[in-house]
Amino acid sequence: MLVCRLAAAAGDATVALSWNGAATATSYYVKRSTTSGSGFATIATNASLTFTNTGLNNGTLYYFVVSALNASGEGGNSTEVSARPTSFA
Repeated sequence: MLVCRLAAAAGDATVALSWNGAATATSYYVKRSTTSGSGFATIATNASLTFTNTGLNNGTLYYFVVSALNASGEGGNSTEVSARPTSFA
């Protein structure tokens, strides 16, 4: 039950994430870190295939992964993506 093709788009103090669904998933854990490959903390449990992380620090590079959940438990993490929010003002 692996989530693939996680995509991230940076905005002003935000990062919008989207991913394809796993066939048997009932919801997803969205996880974030400021260190590539480690330190991921769950920031949301989401039933849809999109999530926008708000209130982020512009200029900071964030790393994200998503994992799928169903009655059997949690699947593995998606491939990591990164984004750096930037003020457009």
